[in-house]
Amino acid sequence: MEKEKLENLLIDYIDGNLTDVERADLEAELARKGEAYQLYEQLKVLMNAMDKSASLEPSAQLRSAFEKALREEMQGKPRGMQVFFQPTFFQAAAAVALVISGVAIGFWINETNQQKEEMLALRRELEATKQVMQSMLDNTN
Repeated sequence: MEKEKLENLLIDYIDGNLTDVERADLEAELARKGEAYQLYEQLKVLMNAMDKSASLEPSAQLRSAFEKALREEMQGKPRGMQVFFQPTFFQAAAAVALVISGVAIGFWINETNQQKEEMLALRRELEATKQVMQSMLDNTN
């Protein structure tokens, strides 16, 4: 059984929301697989902890500030400086940035490849020079 589906079934099982058939199938799965039973135990502990946790209520001052902001928003009053940008502006800016970064990356890759080719050519020349020098030394002996 998929883990996500098993988790959902286990949560419903803990909450008592399964039919008799589903409950029997799940209990058989728990008996067969130790991993499933371990997940059940973990979820049971977690859900019990969530049930016992205290409910947090906002303070009266926070609630009144929220309600005031909500009323202002519903009335359409601006609460400060608002900047309006057209979505096309952002799209154009993103396109320009993408093109510039693509060109920069292309130049960087090209330069890196040129440097590698130059290093390879220099190594070949150095190797050829070594061979020439070695043959000259061999001829003099």
